[in-house]
Amino acid sequence: MKSGKLLVVAAFILSGSVLGQMAGQKDSNAVAILARMAAASGWAKATIPSDAIVTGTITRYHEDSSPSNTFTIKVRGSEQYRYAEDGSSALLVTNGPAGAMIGVDGKARRIPSHSALSSRGLVLPMTTVLSDWDTAEVDVKWIGMSSINGESCAGIQLSRRHPDSDPMAKVRRLIAPVVVWISTTRGLVLRADYVRAAADNYNITIPETVLFSDYRAVNGLAVPFQQDILLGQQHIQRLQFSSVQFNAGLTDADFSVAAVTGGAR
Repeated sequence: MKSGKLLVVAAFILSGSVLGQMAGQKDSNAVAILARMAAASGWAKATIPSDAIVTGTITRYHEDSSPSNTFTIKVRGSEQYRYAEDGSSALLVTNGPAGAMIGVDGKARRIPSHSALSSRGLVLPMTTVLSDWDTAEVDVKWIGMSSINGESCAGIQLSRRHPDSDPMAKVRRLIAPVVVWISTTRGLVLRADYVRAAADNYNITIPETVLFSDYRAVNGLAVPFQQDILLGQQHIQRLQFSSVQFNAGLTDADFSVAAVTGGAR
């Protein structure tokens, strides 16, 4: 384990001047790997688009069936998210700690703040903490080496710190840690492990894993067009993107929670 770590880090040495610019708790070995990731994928804060529209197909895996449907996802910044499925009334809109959904029964309702904050997952990983890992408020920790689908990967934990002044700080801190597994040969993220807050109790977290594959270049950014989501060892969903449009000009109206509920609280 130790020798593998040293060999990988030796290939990704950062200059002391870059390390000196970054505050917070940052493991230098992990930072070297993340710098390689940013170079390979284009995932850097300065290059991340302001918004995105994604279309594709979702497949849900059950014991006796695997139904599929097409979807449209809209993302703006790190906390505005909209998910809708074609031919269905199902809709989810979150805007920071505010969120609302329309179920398959056609009824609209608000969702708890902790559910809104953790509902997005890592659908577009470059628009999350993975693009600003070098900022002062993000802690970076080395986890170790592993293999994902036969490919050597370095594990790194990223965790954004939140001030006590934030009324949602407790929940944000609970769901903040994300462990990413980065290919030591390609520099791409192949897996991410994170948690969601349970809908009925924000003190309980549900671990989730996403496997990224089918990377394609979109406006100079590497985008994983296939994402397989697991709960433990159970494969529950696959998202297969059809198209990704960056900087589409989305506005606050696209993420209006009140519009979903008709103003209901």
